[in-house]
Amino acid sequence: MPAEKRFTKATWKIMERLLETDRMEDALAGSLEIIVETLNSEEGNIWFLDEAGAEYTVLYEANVSTFTDSTGSVRLLCGDLESISGLYHLLDWRTGKPVVPDGDGVLICRRFAETNSLEVGDELEMTVNLTDTASVRVAGVFENYIGLPAVMSREYYESVFGKEALPNMIFVRLNGMDEEDLKKETEKIGGVESFIPADKDKSVFEASTGVIDSVVSLFIGMAAIMAGVVLLNLTNIQFLQKKREMTVMRINGFSTGDVIRYVGRENVVTTSAGIVLGIVLGALMAYSIVQSLEQSFVQFDRNVSLLAWLLAAAVTFLFSAAVNFIVLRKVRKLNLTDMN
Repeated sequence: MPAEKRFTKATWKIMERLLETDRMEDALAGSLEIIVETLNSEEGNIWFLDEAGAEYTVLYEANVSTFTDSTGSVRLLCGDLESISGLYHLLDWRTGKPVVPDGDGVLICRRFAETNSLEVGDELEMTVNLTDTASVRVAGVFENYIGLPAVMSREYYESVFGKEALPNMIFVRLNGMDEEDLKKETEKIGGVESFIPADKDKSVFEASTGVIDSVVSLFIGMAAIMAGVVLLNLTNIQFLQKKREMTVMRINGFSTGDVIRYVGRENVVTTSAGIVLGIVLGALMAYSIVQSLEQSFVQFDRNVSLLAWLLAAAVTFLFSAAVNFIVLRKVRKLNLTDMN
């Protein structure tokens, strides 16, 4: 039966229910069953999502083989690009602004573009269901951290593959709706083969990166210990080298505070120069190190955190101040008769 006739039939059945019952609640209670019975499970699920106030978009999803310099695969999502962008946050990796979809090509994630040396305007081959192969144009690159999604409009898919992209997935944002309630209702309606929460990918990602977090924490602790030991040794060496000079200053009438400030200023300048140099070299090295830890289907946040640098600088200054306090106390105990 054509879709228009099925919708008309469903409308008449709901109107009949309204006429047969005295209470509006009783009439509406059976509306979902009428929709599922007269239309199909997809329309029933959509009706339920509309009633629940959830945001959603209907998509065609497929695992697609790709052919560039090497063979790979992506998760292809076909549908309304504006709706997908609103739910999937397709942000340009350079500007951080939403990618403006033009419908004439495929949008690929940054990690896939890097591993396959692809840029906007390049062509790549895609094979769907192991049989349908087509050459597609890269229309944009967006930021993504888990998985390798690729997005194209339904119209573009049909134009390059010559087949209709029949919907097989509903992408949902709950907007406060309980996840378990959604699962139970969709099971009642039927037609849903699997229910995959987005948090599942997040939990898998967090579990896989937990070891890396532990290793990073260990290195930070070791770096802090090394910084304290190195600063203590260097400050002690400086004190011994300037011992004669500081003794002469004390003999010539300089107060203990003057001598400490004189030596302390040099330490502050040296520490500041070390922090600046460390930040510059660290920023360059951190990007390469983080990128080397990434796998083909996972990307980490490579942006330099200003807060991280500020905390590192503050900790270094605290270490330096503590070491100077410990070592420069010896100025008060200088033997003014000992010029060796």
